[in-house]
Amino acid sequence: MQVSYPGMQLRIVPVTPFRQNCSILWHEQTGRCIMVDVGGDAICCWTLWTANP
Repeated sequence: MQVSYPGMQLRIVPVTPFRQNCSILWHEQTGRCIMVDVGGDAICCWTLWTANP
């Protein structure tokens, strides 16, 4: 799921074998982001972010 806010983007990504949600919020112009509740899949989320910002 991806939602747009003025100047911001939010992507909700399923993580862990239980398919829990991780939220990635980023600023469209700077590309800076924050990842919330990545669980044990922090490396997976970071790889996803750096490959497909």
